[in-house]
Amino acid sequence: MASASAKAALLLMAAAAAAAAALLATAAGLARAEPVLLVGGAYQNAGASNARNLAQYNGTAWFALASQFTAGTVRTLTEYSGKLVAGGTFATAGSEIVNCVAAYDGQQWTGFLGGVHDDYNPAPDVYSVFVYRGDLYVGGDFTHAGATAAANIAAWNGSAFRPLGAGLTGFPFAMIEYQESLYVAGDFITAGGVFSPDLARWDGAAWHSVGQGIANVTCAVYALAVYRDTLIVGGVFGSASGVVADGIVQWDGAAYAPLGDGLGMDLGLPVYVYSLAVYKDMVIAGGRFSRAGGAEAERIARWDGTSWAPLGLGVDNIVYALAVFNDVLVAGGMFEYADGTVRANGLATWDGTAWGTTGFANQYSLTREVLTLLPSSRRW
Repeated sequence: MASASAKAALLLMAAAAAAAAALLATAAGLARAEPVLLVGGAYQNAGASNARNLAQYNGTAWFALASQFTAGTVRTLTEYSGKLVAGGTFATAGSEIVNCVAAYDGQQWTGFLGGVHDDYNPAPDVYSVFVYRGDLYVGGDFTHAGATAAANIAAWNGSAFRPLGAGLTGFPFAMIEYQESLYVAGDFITAGGVFSPDLARWDGAAWHSVGQGIANVTCAVYALAVYRDTLIVGGVFGSASGVVADGIVQWDGAAYAPLGDGLGMDLGLPVYVYSLAVYKDMVIAGGRFSRAGGAEAERIARWDGTSWAPLGLGVDNIVYALAVFNDVLVAGGMFEYADGTVRANGLATWDGTAWGTTGFANQYSLTREVLTLLPSSRRW
């Protein structure tokens, strides 16, 4: 039989091991609790990490996810039921076949009943994911979500997909909740059979028009934001329900109105607004344009509720994504320089006064794009 002193030594060793395990778990928990910015798009690495198409940034360093994308493009991100959800053009995530939409729990990716499929297009796509009333809404280019027939948009309740009535006749690029309804924007003519070009409202049971929609033969809506109880709508269009507005307009629940003199583009080319954010009580618009409120503004500008202003010298190519992280505005796209001389290579920061970099890429490439940004309260 073991002596009393030997038993005591064993108990002490066990207690020490338990304490060490607890410290490791605490450290891991603290690391996981660290806020990060998730950056999705089409690229081969981020900073010093080997992250491909999806990476996370804590403000100073870059980190890959434990399970990565090996091909395809990440277009949209959200968090749902304690997991990270990604949508895009990918067929696989990690080692799983997911078909354009997948959920990540911090270790591995899983799919949603086989993802989305298109009877007419061998390459389906997911452009937007959004959580509304506890369900995950998935929008893109598809005819089926799982085995459920759904025209370009479907809702996931945690175990199954369901269609949203007759769905959309085109593609949804953005979704947001406004005045207790889900607003869906994109490139379509009708929603559930209701005529409402490019912008429609879903109340949880039925579709409704938003005025007479966005009126232009070649128009589309790419971005939505809520600002001071109004819905800001950005895209490529010349008017909204008869209201002249080049690329950006506001909706108060009853009528459209322009944002001052709006945006413009040199040589009469169309304005494209691909991204919107609210930063320091101002609307930030990003995309492809060269003027805001009549003044020069290269591809990014701010609206304070009264007038437009540029953000320094702007950036030298398209802005596709905007987000606020650590009280700083972050812009993503396919640009090389911000403010003329700040080499950002696709991802730049604006602190309200000056542009900065993130170390996202060492070199510029036209095939390297940032398409979506998602601030998260934890590291994935």
